[in-house]
Amino acid sequence: MKWDYENNLPIEGTYQHREYDKEKLKSYIAEHFPYDVVRQAFEFVNWDLEALMLRKDIDLGDTFYMTILLDWKDCLEEYWLDIANGHIEIYLPIPYTWGGVPKPIHEKDVYCRFFFCETEEDVWDVFRDLPRDSAMRDLVRCYCGTSSVREYPIYLKNLVRYHRMTEYFNSKAKKLNGNNLIKLGDKISVVDNYEYTGTIVKLDSNEIAIQIDSPIGSVISLRVPQYQGSYTVAALIDSKLYCMEEGLNMATELLMRIAEEEDILLDDEALLADMIEEFHNKNAERYNRWYDRYDKDKKDKGECPSMVKILSDLQQKYFSGLKEIVFTEELMYKIEQYIKRDHND
Repeated sequence: MKWDYENNLPIEGTYQHREYDKEKLKSYIAEHFPYDVVRQAFEFVNWDLEALMLRKDIDLGDTFYMTILLDWKDCLEEYWLDIANGHIEIYLPIPYTWGGVPKPIHEKDVYCRFFFCETEEDVWDVFRDLPRDSAMRDLVRCYCGTSSVREYPIYLKNLVRYHRMTEYFNSKAKKLNGNNLIKLGDKISVVDNYEYTGTIVKLDSNEIAIQIDSPIGSVISLRVPQYQGSYTVAALIDSKLYCMEEGLNMATELLMRIAEEEDILLDDEALLADMIEEFHNKNAERYNRWYDRYDKDKKDKGECPSMVKILSDLQQKYFSGLKEIVFTEELMYKIEQYIKRDHND
């Protein structure tokens, strides 16, 4: 199945139409959802389940769609059992878009896309496009049997399936990177448990910078110092700079390293909230000290700390293990927005 990101619908001809037993469906709805609004919605589409899922003007709520996916989509049964049991979280921050396409989506669009999945690869593509990297991390933990939820069995535990998924994403990454010449502004991709993508944001003959496409707005980037060696990071071809093989290898390695650190950074929202609160307090104190220098009636409170010093101290206190991510004001505000979106789900 191929997905139309602009219209949030499956592309006709890329999925198989299926007939669902109307009488069985009526009995099922009467037993599980005996509500007028649900019955009227089905009557409106003549008890056609596919037609109901495609309607943009009908939204029957999370519980309804999750139950339908569990009971009426055999290829999703194990996935939805683990989702229902808390092993996997798929909820959306607001706003969210699929794969960089600017049109916002809603939970109904996610359920619709899952419903029209034809293969397990289709399911993996949905997880890859979900807003939170945590959804894919949860899926990997289920495959590997390492979910943090202990009360319920893990239906998806299957290392063979995990390796198949990794090979699938690797093959897609190779197609993305391919043998094409990579230039400034192009995306590259790498797979480690799940897929990461990044953008080349700086490129010259001895320097390259990669910026990860991340839940906090692509603000974390890593710059490589001048490369010492016999290789050239980039070269002019037809008056444009393109990555050489060594440059692409460096960018891929950097993307992996920065992705690992971002996982650490975003793993504990309570810790992030404490850090952001301290950042604002220190910023306010810094402002007051700066302002008091011009008030003769107030004693000097000491040297005004620089923003660089404040950010360095915060990084050392909260995330001393991060070596590649450099804390900036922009990063602080992006993290704050990330936390707020999460809490508004």
